[in-house]
Amino acid sequence: MSNNCHISWSKLDQLILKADTILLSTHIHSDGDGIGSELAFYQYLVDLGKECRIINPSEIPNKLKFLDSCNKVETFNSVHVNWLNNVDLSIIFDIGDYKRLKEISNYLHNSKTVSIDHHPSKSCNFFDYKIIDSNSPATGFMLWEYFYYHLNMKELSKNISDALYTALATDTGFFRYSNTTAKSHTVAAHLIGCGTNPYEIYSQVHEQRNHSQVKLLAKVIQNLEFSDDGKFSWFTITQNMLNECDAILEDVDGFTNFSRSINGVEIAVMFVEVDKHTTRINFRSKGQYSINDIAIRLGGGGHQFAAGALVKERDLQEVKLNTISLVKQKLSEKK
Repeated sequence: MSNNCHISWSKLDQLILKADTILLSTHIHSDGDGIGSELAFYQYLVDLGKECRIINPSEIPNKLKFLDSCNKVETFNSVHVNWLNNVDLSIIFDIGDYKRLKEISNYLHNSKTVSIDHHPSKSCNFFDYKIIDSNSPATGFMLWEYFYYHLNMKELSKNISDALYTALATDTGFFRYSNTTAKSHTVAAHLIGCGTNPYEIYSQVHEQRNHSQVKLLAKVIQNLEFSDDGKFSWFTITQNMLNECDAILEDVDGFTNFSRSINGVEIAVMFVEVDKHTTRINFRSKGQYSINDIAIRLGGGGHQFAAGALVKERDLQEVKLNTISLVKQKLSEKK
């Protein structure tokens, strides 16, 4: 196993050493990589004797609460403002763009800020120090390298191991996506050796669907739309559909991957009506077509074959028509 030598972690060590209070956070609508990364690092910092808090801009998803049995992940509210205004160091994971911190970003101007991420950074000068590796399959993978190589932590606690395995496994689709590398499996093997049970992680993440989510998925299947000889599939989830199924926004997770799994589909897109003037868009590609450029044009971003955007102040139908046109244009250019 060779270390990712171009990343320098020494500056992070210095910042941690000088800090008395440390904030950890990740992006809104957090996922396994963001939650796993911050929980693994939280355990490391607590073991160092640091005062540390995890404060996120949105609630931890139900399917990831098994990682946080001690309820260390807090959801931002006005009570946190004073502490945030006086924090020494803020370490933000898997963020892509600092704006995905939402209101939290307004209260970090007095602290040193660090981004640890495997997305290309869109955060300009917001962060004082950025540790970016866009070739890494997950932010949790980068933290494993930090622990294993830089700190020589060959044995990890089960809490850290489970968190890092969840981060890596979820961002690689449990080692099915194109970002999976040989070293991904090597890292997974090490984490399993530290006590992580792969099936327990998979079961918690993917085998806990509630009735509301299943009802919603049934409606999605009934309303799938296709074009370009079946290469392009899309579907829409409205607030009415959510209400009819007693579902919440979190329940839509994984639906775009389901659509992409259909034989012949190369690009799958999900449109979710967050409110009357806000639409969430998720893009997934099987690998022939990059789709993050479309997400960027819509104000979002992400990976080459998995990306998203949140479009505000525009009608759902307008957003759909514009996005569908952009995808069809890409398909025609490829021809």
